[in-house]
Amino acid sequence: MDPSRATYDKGGNLICPFCAAQATIAEGENRASTSLIGSAFAVLGTGAVALTCMNPLWITSIVAVASGIAWLSSIGRLPQYRERLGAMYGVCVAVVILGMLLGLAPITLLILGTGLGALRH
Repeated sequence: MDPSRATYDKGGNLICPFCAAQATIAEGENRASTSLIGSAFAVLGTGAVALTCMNPLWITSIVAVASGIAWLSSIGRLPQYRERLGAMYGVCVAVVILGMLLGLAPITLLILGTGLGALRH
């Protein structure tokens, strides 16, 4: 290997440009996987906030549902991340769906309350 064309990995070992490119891609995919896990739990957090805290004009509910839809569509478009997530894939899907349901709960309760109130009169 020509040392002038080679690069060094994080351990200080001499590697070829192709191996360096593969390592860079793998590092980026690992960051993306970690980001997907974090954003799944952010959907859950947003849904919990929508249910338990002030939710003016249902903005927090809308954000929780929209974020959940975006997460599910991104994982659907990028199937390679399902493999990267491994066992966390099922956990993340469940967490996102739970976050969306928590976000929808205030709206659903209002609709049910209004409907039941109308039936009483």
